[in-house]
Amino acid sequence: MNPYPNVKALTFDLFGTILDLGGSLTPYIAKFLQQKGSSVDPAHFWAQWRARQRIEQYQDTILMLGHSGYQEVARRGFVYTLGLNNVAATPDEVVEFMQAWQQLSPFPEVVPALERLTSRYKL
Repeated sequence: MNPYPNVKALTFDLFGTILDLGGSLTPYIAKFLQQKGSSVDPAHFWAQWRARQRIEQYQDTILMLGHSGYQEVARRGFVYTLGLNNVAATPDEVVEFMQAWQQLSPFPEVVPALERLTSRYKL
C-alpha cells in the first residue's frame, strides 16, 4: 500500500545526500597532500574545505554575484584551504585535482534505497 498516493515524483539533493563527498574525495585529498609532502590530515583538510566552500557560497549571495556554480565554489574553497595549510599548487594542479569530482560515489545505502523507491515512484 502506498501511503502517499498523490506523490508523482521524488527528488533528492545530489551533493551530500546521494553522493558521499567526503568518502569519495578524501582518498584524492590524501594522495594530493602526500605528493605535496604535506603532513596535514586529509579528513581535517576535507572539513576545512567544506567549511570554506560554504563561505564561498554565502559570499556569492551576500555580494549578489549570482550563482557561480557548485564546482567553481568548490574550486575556490580548495584553493583557499591549500593556502590555509601552506600547500602550494599550480593552477594546472588544481584543475587536475578537481577532476576527482567526476569520480564521486553514492553512500552505500543509496542504491538499494533508490531501487526500492523506483517500484512506487518516479525518481
